[in-house]
Amino acid sequence: MKFPSIITHTAVSAFVLSAAIALLPVNAVSAEDARVPRPPQAGSAEPRPAREARMDAREDVRNIREDAREDRRDILEDRREGRAAIMQNASGTKPEVRALLKENREKGVEAFKENADARKKAVEARRKELKAQLDKLKADRKDEKAKKLDGDAKERVEKKISDIYKRLEERVTKLTKVDTELASRITKIAAAGIDTSAVTPLMTSAQAALSKAKTDVEATKTALAAETGTNTSKETIRALVKTAEDSIRAAGESYKKVMDAVKALPKPARPEQATSTVPQNI
Repeated sequence: MKFPSIITHTAVSAFVLSAAIALLPVNAVSAEDARVPRPPQAGSAEPRPAREARMDAREDVRNIREDAREDRRDILEDRREGRAAIMQNASGTKPEVRALLKENREKGVEAFKENADARKKAVEARRKELKAQLDKLKADRKDEKAKKLDGDAKERVEKKISDIYKRLEERVTKLTKVDTELASRITKIAAAGIDTSAVTPLMTSAQAALSKAKTDVEATKTALAAETGTNTSKETIRALVKTAEDSIRAAGESYKKVMDAVKALPKPARPEQATSTVPQNI
């Protein structure tokens, strides 16, 4: 039994509905694709690994969309074949034919929905994967930058400490030279028959102060070497060198007293021909 008018009307309606449904997923894909992080505009300073990750993600999304289109074409073809089979083999009543067409149409609609959901989940999963990649790249760059800054800061601290230790050593070297010259001068004065007993205790005290200064400088060097962290402050460095500086200053004052005492000694009967090289100011 044939139903030309009913079948024709139903077929046209089903075709229009199928065409409308077929268009819906395309719009949905475009909206989802817009949610995928895109590369920055030209002129940005995004590192190459991040740009490559974004490009890979966009390529994957394009593949997901293309696969979804192919699946939609297959679904639409199955709907058409099913509808054609129903129309060709229609032998029941009008309600039965309508029910068969409706069932075929609903199967197609459900297939389209499943296809759209699968595509949406795939795009969302790829978007999350890209975000995780970008976050990791950003964290890695941040760590590298922090390490570089720490290295630069450590180099500055080490240079500062090296300069301080060098300055302390130079002052100790100068006092050592003063000690040698004063000892030589006192020996010559004593050899000339002049009593130097008043100078001897002062010289002994100055030499003890110099020995302490040398010890404190070496101890300061060890302490400074242990404080070459990136968070070492100027105040910490000053505190570490204060003891050595105080010791050097005390030794200098002691040698100045020796010099004053030597100057106060009686002059030898025959003045020395050589000019003393003892510094007047320490």
